Amino acid sequence: MPSPTTPLLPSTIGLVEGQSRDLLLSFQGLQNHMVTWSYSIAFDGSAANTDLQPLSESGWFDVASVTPQDRSITINIAALRDYIREPTETASLIVQLGGDAQFSDGSQRQVVSIEIADFNLTMGGPGNDTLIGTNDPEMLIGGAGNDTYDLSYGDVVIEEADGGIDTVLTPNRGFEWSSSPVRFYFYRMPENVENVIDRMSGSVELIGNDLDNHMVGGRGYVDGGRGADTMIGGGNFTRFIVDNPGDVVIVEPGGYETVESSVSFTLGPNIKDLELTGTADITGTGNAENNLITGNSGNNTLDGGLGFDTLLGGAGDDVLIVDHIWDEVSGGAGYDTVRSSVSYSLTDVEVGILTGRANIDITGGAIANRLVGNAGANRIDGSMGADTMEGGGGHDTYVVDDAGDVVIELGGAGRDTVEASVNYTLGANVEDLTLTGTASLTATGNASGNWIRGNTAANLIDGGRGADTMEGGAGADVYIVDNARDVITELAGGGVDTVRTSVSYRAAANVENVVLTGTANINATGTIYANLLVGNAGNNVLDSMRRWEGEPNEDTLIGGAGNDTYYSYHRLNSIVEEANGGVDTLHFIYSYGSVSYTIPQNVEHFVYHGTSINLTGNALNNRITGGTQSDTLDGGLGADTMTGGGGINDYYVDNLGDRVIGGDGHDVVHSSVNFTMTAGVDWLYLGGTANRGQGNDLDNYISGGSNAVLDARGGNDTVYGGVGADTISGGLGDDSLSGGDGADRFVFRSASESAAGSGDVILDFDASEGDRIDLRSIDADATRAGNQAFRLIGDAGFSGRGGELRTETQGGSTIVTADLDGDAIADFRLELRGAPALSAADFFL
Repeated sequence: MPSPTTPLLPSTIGLVEGQSRDLLLSFQGLQNHMVTWSYSIAFDGSAANTDLQPLSESGWFDVASVTPQDRSITINIAALRDYIREPTETASLIVQLGGDAQFSDGSQRQVVSIEIADFNLTMGGPGNDTLIGTNDPEMLIGGAGNDTYDLSYGDVVIEEADGGIDTVLTPNRGFEWSSSPVRFYFYRMPENVENVIDRMSGSVELIGNDLDNHMVGGRGYVDGGRGADTMIGGGNFTRFIVDNPGDVVIVEPGGYETVESSVSFTLGPNIKDLELTGTADITGTGNAENNLITGNSGNNTLDGGLGFDTLLGGAGDDVLIVDHIWDEVSGGAGYDTVRSSVSYSLTDVEVGILTGRANIDITGGAIANRLVGNAGANRIDGSMGADTMEGGGGHDTYVVDDAGDVVIELGGAGRDTVEASVNYTLGANVEDLTLTGTASLTATGNASGNWIRGNTAANLIDGGRGADTMEGGAGADVYIVDNARDVITELAGGGVDTVRTSVSYRAAANVENVVLTGTANINATGTIYANLLVGNAGNNVLDSMRRWEGEPNEDTLIGGAGNDTYYSYHRLNSIVEEANGGVDTLHFIYSYGSVSYTIPQNVEHFVYHGTSINLTGNALNNRITGGTQSDTLDGGLGADTMTGGGGINDYYVDNLGDRVIGGDGHDVVHSSVNFTMTAGVDWLYLGGTANRGQGNDLDNYISGGSNAVLDARGGNDTVYGGVGADTISGGLGDDSLSGGDGADRFVFRSASESAAGSGDVILDFDASEGDRIDLRSIDADATRAGNQAFRLIGDAGFSGRGGELRTETQGGSTIVTADLDGDAIADFRLELRGAPALSAADFFL
């Protein structure tokens, strides 16, 4: 580990009375070492005691515990001023190092000789004098006028306060503070002198006093001191020190000058750089040059002016003014702000504020930025951090790429857009949102009428409460609709898209699915393409929309808990209804001729809008309405109500609770259970286990099953029994009755059921099978009280007594007539085809 080492001091230094000089001990190689030091003045004669400031100091430091700037020691050698003519005086400075410290030659002790020169004295009068120094050191005293001092090396100026406006012309060289090949000199203005003109060659440090100085400097360093100074540069690379708001710096073109200022300062023409010093909160302003402006550790405002400027903020919370796209900014430490009137991208600055009214842009950096727009239309991009972006009065665009980004927009301040590559919900007063990138994202609007666009992925787009326009991209998008005036625009081939809506909605072009939400009674309508329509818990109308039969796409309609109504236009559409999901109705609209169809499960009601249909119900109690022509309607297992239209309609009944309502055409019931024909039904076929059938007042055709009880009631009916012992009644009207095989009973309840003049016809009476004619319900003799039985008189004529029943053969039939009132005229007539021979055993009289 090297020992801490300092360069050797000069072996000899020269001073003139009234001057001082600093010597520096600067240690290098300091790690883990202890440094001790001491120095003192050794006087060679009594005169030196009066002309040299006594000096004696010592100290130490542990290099591991001090900062680099605390590892240097300054020794100030000061010669006192007197007015005594005396020879050159001498003294010695003794410097002693200890611990690990050493000089660069390895020694720890050095002796520096000090020589103090005396002055010649030149005094001016009360006027405006010019005092010219000689080659020997002189003391020049100007007096009361506006004096000019033309100095040589070593001269000292004495000027009284309020002694006029005085000017110093420096010597050709000043006090030398560098022994390198490049010569550096410095000159400090005497007290009470206002003006100085530098004439020294090389680089010069020119230092003013406490007055308002006028200083014409050469190449080097010009410090006007505490007054309101005017400093005029005389060459390249001059550095001016400003410490008073009244300081003025003037330079000629072509140089490269720098101002160091501890107060707010604006660069004059031709000055290149400005460095703020100290810790005060001050402002640095450039000019038309390409300036480099550096802040101090305070909170600075830096404005480069018109050129291509570089602004370095420093440690404080700085404001950096940018007015050109080529301006470069570094905020440094602290919380810094760029105020820009041009488009700008931040690097290590926290806040960016656009000014003016131009349509310009601002982009943040990798940190969390605050970005503020101006009155124009701005593009504000926070970049990678969690940024806060604030718009102004124009139509602004915000770029959001972090979930922590926040957008703040004033009300009524233009129509604004967010471009987001992350999930995003629009804040207040922002109208539009565009998703970017390829990720599957969620976009949510606000209470305004928003315009929201998806990206190429599958997005969830929710417009919020306003009347919104939502546009999907290429992905399978989901839209949330909550306003009847919401509009969706979807591209052809842009994925399978879904609308989730809490209001009635007709699917837009290229939207495939609609899902109703909430509990309200709302509706969903599809398109001409394949749709999925899903209901909610309310009473919904789901309309699949008409399409051509030959198209391959089919719809799926899914109801919910309410009493839903479906409109389906395609025989291959799927209707999905929940069990116990309300009382639902399916309207099937078909325009392509006859069709076969089965009512979907859990759907109760069916209405056919078409010509002819072969329809099968489900296990529920269906209510079915047929088409305009011949339908075949089978209600299935439930207690169904079937209504036909025009044409010949066939109804299949399998439940005692089934009800048939005939239409305008010819209606036929095929029943596997006992059935009573309702109004409008013409024919009845009993099958299966059914054994009872009853007609209506129409001209019925009734076909029974085994051992059937058939009652045609009113109308001119045709009744056929089946196999077995049937009971058949034609009722009122001229009926045709057939018992079929087995011992059948033909029942007449009144004479009017087979009245004289026409009467009923039994087509297949066969006594050998046990067929019987039952007249017991008819009072045979109306002239007597009670229900009298008939008397069979064969083919004899009526005798005029009531209750006579006669039979006779006429052609191929046997005619049975009866006289009920004794007037010898038939009141009852029955024809039996095939002319069977009858006896009393063939009747229940």
